[in-house]
Amino acid sequence: TNLKVTGVDQFNLAYSKDIDAGNEGDIVTDNEDAENTLYLVSRTFAASLAEEAEEEAPVVFTPDSFKISCSYASRIKIATVNLISSKDVAYVTINGVKVPGWNLFGKLLVSKSYTRVPAGTTYEIVAYNADGVASVPYTVTAE
Repeated sequence: TNLKVTGVDQFNLAYSKDIDAGNEGDIVTDNEDAENTLYLVSRTFAASLAEEAEEEAPVVFTPDSFKISCSYASRIKIATVNLISSKDVAYVTINGVKVPGWNLFGKLLVSKSYTRVPAGTTYEIVAYNADGVASVPYTVTAE
């Protein structure tokens, strides 16, 4: 279907590629090629879609204090990840596995050893607050 629109500014129209069927008043099609469909919508509606996209930015937890280190014993191939964080950190994961820690003097202390580890092994540590919101991943390397 061809559609010719003239005087777009006179009718206060805008183009949008991002129409979500879950929103009230959206255009719903059963077009299999929906990702390539361009919709002609009112400028006000297009602006509200842009605002919703901005509001959906992921929430990231930023600890007040977060220090990590990794010691490595090359002869026996043991890496130990050590972490000291502020009390706003409820727990941490190392490579996706929840690791228990100790609360001491208002800080969370974590120490986890890994055996038979080659030098250069990288560990990804993520801190979580009490609500379960994750921080950006921190990395440390066994060297």
